[in-house]
Parts: sequence; C-alpha cells; structure tokens
Amino acid sequence: MKTILIVDDEEMIVEIIEESLSEFRIFTALNGEKACSILRSERIDCVLCDLSLGDMSGIDVYHVAKSLTPSPQFIFLTGGVNNENHLAFFKKENPHTLEKPISIADIRKKIKSVLCV
Repeated sequence: MKTILIVDDEEMIVEIIEESLSEFRIFTALNGEKACSILRSERIDCVLCDLSLGDMSGIDVYHVAKSLTPSPQFIFLTGGVNNENHLAFFKKENPHTLEKPISIADIRKKIKSVLCV
C-alpha cells in the first residue's frame, strides 16, 4: 500500500483530502515541523504539501523530502505563486503542482499519475 503525507495548516483541508484517499496509508501534518519529523521517521511515497505553512514554507519541507533516499514524490498545493523567491524555485525545480481550489478528482488523478498507480 502506498503512503501519502498530507501537509496543510488548514485542518479542514487535511481532513477532506484524508477521507478521500482511503486506498492509501495516510499521515497528516498541520505544520512543516511535524511534516519533516514524519518524513524522517516513515517511508513516504508521496507528499501533498501546501506552499504556505504557518511555521515554514512548503519549499523547506520539499528540500527535506528530497534529501531522503529514496525521496518521495512531491505535489505542491498552492493558491498561487506570487513571491519572487517562490517563483524562482518553481522555475528552477519545476515541481508537480495543483492550484487551489482543487477538486478531489484532480488530487486523485495527480497522485495516481506521479505514483504510476
């Protein structure tokens, strides 16, 4: 069973996504620190992460995820990229993204695509 980490500082969003992905093993985090802790202690196949978290940027979580071996797939959930540093990061790294508002169908489709399931 594939493992997904959902990271968003909005608890309702985390709960809705979690409930819709019952065929996966799910971990959740409401902040970047908790997400990084989970990434270091669990084998995660895919991370769904908001770009803006309360305690750190989703980009910081991305760098922790990509430092792991094997590194998980990473999908940013974002309401738009308007910060110059974020724009530079997205241009350089070209990560998977989903723009808010996001449908559950779009989330499921993107996860299945990046995990090849």
